[in-house]
Amino acid sequence: MNAAEQAKSVDTASKIAAVVNHFKAEFPDARADLKPWANDRDTRELVDPDSIDIGFHLPGFSHRFQSRSILVQIRLCGDRELTA
Repeated sequence: MNAAEQAKSVDTASKIAAVVNHFKAEFPDARADLKPWANDRDTRELVDPDSIDIGFHLPGFSHRFQSRSILVQIRLCGDRELTA
C-alpha cells in the first residue's frame, strides 16, 4: 500500500520518514515517491494492506541496480503480531 496512505499516525509517519532519510543518505540524488502505485481498480486488487511501499527514482539509469527506480516494500511488525 502506498506509504502516503499508511501514514495514519505520527509513529508510522516517523518510521516512513526514517526509511526515506536513510535511503537518501546513501543516494542523495534519489527522489522518494510515497505513492508509487496507481489508484485504479486493477492495482487496488493487488494491494497488500499490511505493507508500506515507497518508490525511489534515480536521476538516470543506475548500472549498479540496472534500473532507474527502486520499489521498497516494508512490513512493520506491531505488538499485536509479536504476542500472537
